[in-house]
Amino acid sequence: MHFAIICAVLAFFIAWRFIHSKYGRNLTSIRENELAAEAVGINAFRYKRMSFTFSAIYAGWAGALYGGYLMYIVPASFNLAKSCELITTTVIGGLGSLTGSLLGAIIVTLLPVEPGTGLVTPEQVAAAITDETCLVSMMLANNEIGTI
Repeated sequence: MHFAIICAVLAFFIAWRFIHSKYGRNLTSIRENELAAEAVGINAFRYKRMSFTFSAIYAGWAGALYGGYLMYIVPASFNLAKSCELITTTVIGGLGSLTGSLLGAIIVTLLPVEPGTGLVTPEQVAAAITDETCLVSMMLANNEIGTI
């Protein structure tokens, strides 16, 4: 669990630095107006390809952490409910916000409480940190950076 927390913090830090770098600003200008960005000399195809690569790295990283968390990978783990849960976490936090999507992931993971007690179990907290945070970080890289 400690390794997953370190990876989640590191993924967040890397995404934050990338978004606020020269490359992130160029991607923002491409998102706002691709034609104007190309007019000032930004190679939109190059930055879109870089964004796709960055998102693929995050997807691989999140998949490795998720596989380690589950101890095995089966196709049944990636059903429609899981896809809806991941989209919900991103939408609740905000599609254009790195910190908001992280908070959305934690909120959606912690919402289901233990029946009868009204308390969140330690397993749910661990799931919030390992499962959702890593996967939503990957989705954030795709959403914030991929469409900027």
